[in-house]
Amino acid sequence: MNTFDSAHEAWFDAALRGLTRKARESLERGHGHGERRFLRDVWWPAVGSFEHLHPQYEVRDFEGNAIRIDFAYLRPPFRICIEVEENPCRSASEPRAERLAADYWIVLRFPLADVLQDPLRCRRTLTGAFDRMFRDETTDPSRLSPGEKDILRLAARSVRPTKPSDVMRALQVSDKTARALLKSLVDKRLLRPAGTGSKRIRAYEPALEPLLLLYMVG
Repeated sequence: MNTFDSAHEAWFDAALRGLTRKARESLERGHGHGERRFLRDVWWPAVGSFEHLHPQYEVRDFEGNAIRIDFAYLRPPFRICIEVEENPCRSASEPRAERLAADYWIVLRFPLADVLQDPLRCRRTLTGAFDRMFRDETTDPSRLSPGEKDILRLAARSVRPTKPSDVMRALQVSDKTARALLKSLVDKRLLRPAGTGSKRIRAYEPALEPLLLLYMVG
């Protein structure tokens, strides 16, 4: 048995442990050929670990409806839904993805045909997404104060760079406190100075994609 097979067997056995008979049957039925090929040819070469990954995960959307997804990757600060789609169809999959996104899930979808025929491309998609989300430990929301989270929401939703005066108004804080919070977010590589050519920083912009910041702070 190779490394993937032994790791996959241990991971899947752990997922089955403690489930009712009905739940075990549902998990085994849902974890089929396409999901296994994704794990063997895409996930394992790209990630090399099953930590944080959960098969056939049941999610409740913002309206309380149950949604079963192929894989949930629950690595703070993000909740990532990974779907292997045998017959991708916008009309069927898009509303489902929208319901998950409304509850701050990031949705990654891989057509089964791509998994089977071009796994290298799928690996690049996966690693590219993870590199943006988990490039360092500064993305841990437990390291952010409530004020810092409010500033990230403000910056992510703004159509222009965020100024200290914007923070002062939004958080009802002094200029000194606003600048200290902004500097802290720059040090954590979540914001960066906007514009060039000035020694004094007058405004700030997201250092990550704005949508990632919103997913991060909720």
